[in-house]
Formats: sequence, structure tokens, C-alpha cells
Amino acid sequence: MTPSEREKKEKELLALLELEAKYRKSLAFRPKLFNQQAQFIQDTRKLKAALCSRRAGKSHMAGCYVIAEALKHPRSTVPYVALTRGHAKRIMWKTLLDLTRPYNPQVNLTELRITLSNGSDIVLAGANDEATAEVFRGQKFPLVVLDECASFRSHFREMVEEVIEPALIDMNGTLAMIGTPSAACRGLFFDATNIVTGK
Repeated sequence: MTPSEREKKEKELLALLELEAKYRKSLAFRPKLFNQQAQFIQDTRKLKAALCSRRAGKSHMAGCYVIAEALKHPRSTVPYVALTRGHAKRIMWKTLLDLTRPYNPQVNLTELRITLSNGSDIVLAGANDEATAEVFRGQKFPLVVLDECASFRSHFREMVEEVIEPALIDMNGTLAMIGTPSAACRGLFFDATNIVTGK
């Protein structure tokens, strides 16, 4: 083996060891969760919904979920989507900063983007109309968390079925819809959270 070939092999080995270390780090991400929160995250179904009371801890759960998936899938993008970009920032930004601090992330406040050491991005976004929802079209995600689902307007079903779900196909990703109850007993989130109860 020539010196250049040896050097190339050593670089390949170091790269593999680095990847293994990052993978082990992702497995070490074990935030404190209630049983119900942990069960929701660990549920292997690709379409799932959580109807929660206020102060139930859904934001903490959602933050843990997007971080875990971002760590599991290097160089991926994991969106957390609320009704508006401002809502997403208010609900989730500080939670994500606290939870990702041990990973020395790169933080971009302007884009509401947190980049982890494995190259994955967690992005906060809003989708209060058809135009803002279009930003997700043509992308690929391992997970999309939709929050405040009961507050979305009539475009919600179309956004989920025509934009979000196709973006999950390439990575066999998961759609997680979460929210609090609404007085309006209709819509995709209402349907999804009433299938289990049989109402």
C-alpha cells in the first residue's frame, strides 16, 4: 500500500468513526418526558395526532421530537409548523434553544433555524394560508410537526394532503399533528382526533 493510499484509508476510517460518534450521540438524547409524551414519540405510525389540554406539555414534547429526528437523520430538515411564523417562534424557539444547548448548535434567528453538528436543520415556520404552505412543496422530511392544528383554516386539509404528505414519502417520514380542542367540530384535525374515540 502506497503512502497516499494509506492516508486515504485513514481518512475514511476517521470519517466512519466520526459518523458512529454522532449516531451514538443521537441515541443519547433522552429528555425527561411523561409516559404519554414518550408513547406519542415512540409510536411508529406515520400519521398521528395528539389532542391536548392547555399546559399539557405538548410544546416540550414537540421540541424533543424534532430534535430526536434531526439527530437520527443527518443532513435532514425537520420543520415545526404553527399557524404563523410568529406563533412558531413564541411557542417553540426558547424550548429548542434550551434543549439543543448540549449540542453546540448554530443558531440563525433571522431564519428561525437551528443547525445541529450532524448537519440537520430544525426550522420554525408558519402556514396560515395557501401561499405560505407552498414553501414545503418539493422538499423531503423525516418528520413534520404541525401545531395549533385546530386553528388552521380551510386550506389545512389541502396543505396536508397535497404538500406535506408527499414531502414525507422519500424518507418514509412521519406527520405529527398536535393541538388543543376547538369549538368548531369539523376539519381534518377534528376527524383525526375523533377516529380513535369512535365519535
